[in-house]
Amino acid sequence: MTSPNLDIPLFPLEGALKAGVKVLCATNPRIMPDYPDQASPSEDYRQLADRLRELAQETRRPYARQELLRLSGIYHRRAEHLDRGAD
Repeated sequence: MTSPNLDIPLFPLEGALKAGVKVLCATNPRIMPDYPDQASPSEDYRQLADRLRELAQETRRPYARQELLRLSGIYHRRAEHLDRGAD
């Protein structure tokens, strides 16, 4: 089953949990883990933005392309905001 507006399949969460699929969940969304051995968060957001732009170029559906580009802009602005806060 797929959503009429998105190109992603929909599935019931209960079925996935019964099948043993691991599901990520945030127990406390206000706490962000700190990973000092990895790249800075702003670099992660930039990489996500770049990948979303690449996906938008590969997507044939106009609405999906527009949504991917919108999300890319959000992640790019978030990276810039984190860089300004680090100064």
